[in-house]
Amino acid sequence: MGLFDTIQYNGKEYQSHTFDCNCSRYHIENGRLFIDSGGFVGVPDEEKQSKWHIIKWQSGALVDKNFHGIVEATENAPPHKSVFLKFTDGKLVSIESAEDALLMAMPRRAAT
Repeated sequence: MGLFDTIQYNGKEYQSHTFDCNCSRYHIENGRLFIDSGGFVGVPDEEKQSKWHIIKWQSGALVDKNFHGIVEATENAPPHKSVFLKFTDGKLVSIESAEDALLMAMPRRAAT
């Protein structure tokens, strides 16, 4: 799957390839998309849980992205549902399951 960004919304965590895919952390709060301006930092030796535990996320200020467009995201936890999050003028206006969007896009047969 490669690198992805993480989006937290309503107690759920999603993965997304919509943005730069550089392991950024996003939050949706009050219907707006924010990016966490923090980043990864080294883990002090006394905090390491294994030899592989070398970095951790350190949160920073949340910056409003004023995003306009559609974000495709997939839940981190089973059943791993995919959703489309639509933002208009920075405000979350709808959430649609990818399955529903696909069904709506399929051509319908004319009644015979």
